[in-house]
Amino acid sequence: MVNYAAAADFSDHKKRKKYRSREEIEKRKAELNSRRNEDDWRQVARDVIYRQLAMIERSEYQLLQALRKRDVPEEIAKETIQKFVAAGLVDDFRFAQIYVRSQITTKCVSAKHLKFELQKHGVSRENIELALSQIDPAKEDASAIEFAKRKIAAMKNLDRAVIYRRLSGQLARRGFNPSQVRQAINAAFMDLDGSAPEE
Repeated sequence: MVNYAAAADFSDHKKRKKYRSREEIEKRKAELNSRRNEDDWRQVARDVIYRQLAMIERSEYQLLQALRKRDVPEEIAKETIQKFVAAGLVDDFRFAQIYVRSQITTKCVSAKHLKFELQKHGVSRENIELALSQIDPAKEDASAIEFAKRKIAAMKNLDRAVIYRRLSGQLARRGFNPSQVRQAINAAFMDLDGSAPEE
């Protein structure tokens, strides 16, 4: 009886892809780009934007950065993005609203931190203010307190001064102001052992 499995040549399946250096990759990329005309670049731009939007809502600036990484000419990149804006597929106001809503429901972050993040994404001041207006100050305070209580549980064996410094740094990095930080740490210590913290 013939052992077809033994006789078969699977060498092609075992071949690894040829390794290319960064220089070779860049050279190949430049060659491909040099062959593209304006219509080709517009198609590239559309494909990139559709892929980006298929994953998550994006701001105009984020899309522009993605197109720049693909070497799409600036004029074509901006023109293509504006077509998506005109079609209602890209909207910085909608992006900001969704971004803030998502962050405040899944993470412990302050309005100040979210403002900084939206600025990095190229969102206008007006759209940022409108998006941040949906944040309830009381819920922001409660979020800081909840975060501090959760974190202090893992630090209970440390020196109280160390705990205070660590919590202060963690809350400050999330954009909470000094008053919110003190309030959150006080609540966390009271919850831990019923005593005030040592600053």
